[in-house]
Amino acid sequence: MERERQEANNKIQILADKVREYMKDEEALKDALLGAQKQGHLVISEANAKAEEILKSYFTNPDNQAEVTDLLENPEYFDIDGVLANFHKEPYKFTNAINREWIANLDPFVENVELVRELIKNGKSVYILSKAASESARLGKLDWLAKDIPELKPKRVIIIVGKGKKVDFMRTKTGVLIDDDIKNTRPWMKAGHKAVTLEFRGQTVAL
Repeated sequence: MERERQEANNKIQILADKVREYMKDEEALKDALLGAQKQGHLVISEANAKAEEILKSYFTNPDNQAEVTDLLENPEYFDIDGVLANFHKEPYKFTNAINREWIANLDPFVENVELVRELIKNGKSVYILSKAASESARLGKLDWLAKDIPELKPKRVIIIVGKGKKVDFMRTKTGVLIDDDIKNTRPWMKAGHKAVTLEFRGQTVAL
């Protein structure tokens, strides 16, 4: 009988020891969780501060001003044919429409070209978005731009050869399209952007 009581006491002692060990482990676990939580808040805080620092550095870097302007303003996308250049001057033939030299020497609509040059000079976000009937026509338009709007950077020029809606070639989140063809401005506006449709070719643009 005495031996049975002693064995029971031993079992109780072992159980009590395990309970104490468990309680110690639980406290250690709580401390670990609390430490991890504090560390997590510190990591998040440091990450937010770093992100803010990166954004501030990006927006104040002079090399990024063109991109920053795109983010903060509505860029203007200008068509060439009928807006900046007199593509329909006489004699007009389809063979001319794919002739590089003929396109490169088109007469400019002076007031609109001067507007574009002034916008660029003032740091506004200006793109050229035009279609070309062939690769030769695309090169002709590039030649024309280099001659009549030399301030324009090549990365701001989008000339589409072949099929495609102009709105699908927009390089910014939003923008205003200035075009003389409703087939271009209508999908642009349907996508939720602003557009100006010139009533006649060469009409002076007022922004």
